[in-house]
Amino acid sequence: MANQKAVDNILECVREAYDKMDANDDNTVTFGEFKKFCEQIDGMEEIAQTFATYDTSDDQRLSLQELNDFVTGKVPKDQIEVCHVTRLFHNIDTSGDGKLDRGEFRALLVDCGYNETVIENTIEAIAGEDGMVTLKEFLEKWEHDQ
Repeated sequence: MANQKAVDNILECVREAYDKMDANDDNTVTFGEFKKFCEQIDGMEEIAQTFATYDTSDDQRLSLQELNDFVTGKVPKDQIEVCHVTRLFHNIDTSGDGKLDRGEFRALLVDCGYNETVIENTIEAIAGEDGMVTLKEFLEKWEHDQ
């Protein structure tokens, strides 16, 4: 039941974020509302890619169900944009040197939803002898696995 509690907590956080995005309380989020909410994201292109990833109905509106589906992993992996993985990489790269050590890399793989076997194999395959992974190395592996 711990997993269900974690999912419930995540969905509650999603609901709170969604309510903040839905500025006019019409139970959908327009691109403009989403853009305003995401002002901390670098660049319009990344904001547009992020919105398009969540907007699986492609109606230029974001429903709470679409956001829930994305967060709970119901959106197919091929719809996850590289910008999300890039953002995860930069968030996990606590030193800001553009490389992840083994611990940081493990955290990234966990956030991307990989299981323990895949995590271990991926770390060994990509981290190499120095134990470091660049964004380019990770994206090449991530795109290859899609």
